[in-house]
Amino acid sequence: MQNTAVNMNGKNTSTVGKLSKVDPHGFERGDDFDYATYEQFESEYLTVLAHRTMRWDKMMKNGTKMKITDGGAVKRFCRKGIPSSYRPMVWMNLSGAQEKMGNSLDLYEKLLETGCSNDLELIELIKTDLDRTFPDNVYFNSKMGDDKRQSLYNILLAYGRRSPEVGYCQGINYVAALILLVVKDEEKSFWLLSTLLDDILPHYYTKSMVSLRAEFK
Repeated sequence: MQNTAVNMNGKNTSTVGKLSKVDPHGFERGDDFDYATYEQFESEYLTVLAHRTMRWDKMMKNGTKMKITDGGAVKRFCRKGIPSSYRPMVWMNLSGAQEKMGNSLDLYEKLLETGCSNDLELIELIKTDLDRTFPDNVYFNSKMGDDKRQSLYNILLAYGRRSPEVGYCQGINYVAALILLVVKDEEKSFWLLSTLLDDILPHYYTKSMVSLRAEFK
């Protein structure tokens, strides 16, 4: 059964049963999506999620704790899933991105203001992929008032300027877009992307893709 609902931006969205045709991260569900099975799974899994959220609330002191460090309990909790409300903060802390951002105040803004020698090529490459990034997501295809394409462009441009040896490599746009959808903060998303590509997965997203090619051997 299809109904009409109003989302937080005041726009009408179609629903099937209790579910919107757009998932919480903005991806439109396909015509072959099994709403009945998903609703059944969600209703059964709700108690598990509630229990895990309560444990996270206790560890995070109901959201008042603003820093988290690696440890046995944290690792176990993360492996079972991080509640969406804590995900940005946990990602920033455990990855090291929060420390990087704190040690480089105003760098993100300066990167967006200051050009570099490869700007023309960099901008052309980014713009070529921008409209190709998750075209089935309402946040990247102008179907919502909160269009995130400008933020995505800024993040990719700033990263390319900060890491000219990488610049822009196809595929980075999807990684940055997913981070942005979860974190919902442009500057934090930039630092998470930088930490992921430079420290956690170095040489994966480069012109030669050395590490990625080694994985395929």
